[in-house]
Amino acid sequence: MLSIRLAAIVLSVIRPPVSTPPRLSVDIVFDGQPMRLQLEAAAMAEVTAIWARYGVDVRAAHADEPGRDGAVRLAVVLVDGPAGSTVVETLGSIRFVDAVPEPRIAIYPHAIASLVSTVSFAGVRSGQLPTSLRDAILGRVTGRALAHELGHFLLRSRHHSPQGLMRAGPFLRDFVSSDCRAFLLSAEDAALVSSWHAND
Repeated sequence: MLSIRLAAIVLSVIRPPVSTPPRLSVDIVFDGQPMRLQLEAAAMAEVTAIWARYGVDVRAAHADEPGRDGAVRLAVVLVDGPAGSTVVETLGSIRFVDAVPEPRIAIYPHAIASLVSTVSFAGVRSGQLPTSLRDAILGRVTGRALAHELGHFLLRSRHHSPQGLMRAGPFLRDFVSSDCRAFLLSAEDAALVSSWHAND
């Protein structure tokens, strides 16, 4: 019974997003530290679902693939980084040069694992969960951190919003929750994305 409840809590992240027709394609190429396939799949499912709502089609690609025609190609590098903090900047980062974002996002898996290690699910610490369930949780948090950094790239802005996906410091409960509403764009940011489509 406990394992069924845990599976319901963790795997409920996989649900069809309310989306608009894709108008922008982004190919993500993972590099750096290796990531388990199930964890990567969970992360991509999360970031894809978040951005599909706004007409952005995000997919994983291999480094040796030519990429899709017209797609923006971004490197996502898994590297060591600061741990022990719950603000989203410590889970991932993107560098700007002369107010222009570089096509490279750094994600800090050790910081993400440290964050998840502080959480219990149905009274069970995350470190005691089956690997498949723990990977689903880690993937969810990774995907949300990646979606945030991708937002900086797509919006061409270092700035944070007071709420939604682009806020500076989501609560821990929001990062691990199966409910993704805390990681939707604010009305202002969504309007900006809509304006791109109107000008296409």
